[in-house]
Amino acid sequence: MSIRCVGGTSVSCVALYFQEVACSSIRPERLAGFNHGSQYLSHAVCIKSMRQCVRNAFFVQFAFIVAYTCDTEHGEQGAIPKNVFMVFEYMEFDLTGILDTPEIRFTHEHIKSWSHQLLGGIHYMHKNKVIHRDLKASNLLINKKGELKIADWGLARSWNSDMKRLTNRVITLWYRPPELLLGCLEYTPKIDMWSAGCIIAEMFRRSGLFKADTEPLLLDLIFRTCGHPTEEDWPAISETC
Repeated sequence: MSIRCVGGTSVSCVALYFQEVACSSIRPERLAGFNHGSQYLSHAVCIKSMRQCVRNAFFVQFAFIVAYTCDTEHGEQGAIPKNVFMVFEYMEFDLTGILDTPEIRFTHEHIKSWSHQLLGGIHYMHKNKVIHRDLKASNLLINKKGELKIADWGLARSWNSDMKRLTNRVITLWYRPPELLLGCLEYTPKIDMWSAGCIIAEMFRRSGLFKADTEPLLLDLIFRTCGHPTEEDWPAISETC
């Protein structure tokens, strides 16, 4: 057994774990929270449940959760986990890393294959009434076989047409659709399709399609590129946004 750190974020670290007995590599992501371990564990369980709803070859496969328990902050023996590990299958690359590395050359056939896999995953997800809400190039992982899989389900949730008030502050800025930028609280799985379009364009350009630092600048860039929406194009825009 061996463990090697391969990356991380402000709230987690990612390590490669290899177990010779199983002859497979898995990718544990640790959610480090000190005295907030129970919150992270709850979040991890929610992600686990969501991923089981859409378990498919298009998605990075979840293996299991490991939580270490230790003393509480008062020194009493308790069961609050301070380290939570979410274990996934290992994928060698993410799409952002590939696009940002000039030495990695790929053809239109690669883009066609990755786009097909991305759209297949989104179709399966939406068919099962789940919206991802954070599709972006860095959340698409690719292995050495060229298989693309959707990762990071932290903002995903189940969805139905009766939902009238949803969280507005979702999706990374460059991939956020106009309805969210305009403050819409009632939206559909179409928000994932806007993100997918931005990702596919990014694969051709090897650079983000709509790159802006603030919501007003991004909205202005979208309108200058695609035109301003009208009531004819977007019925009830004044009521929903």
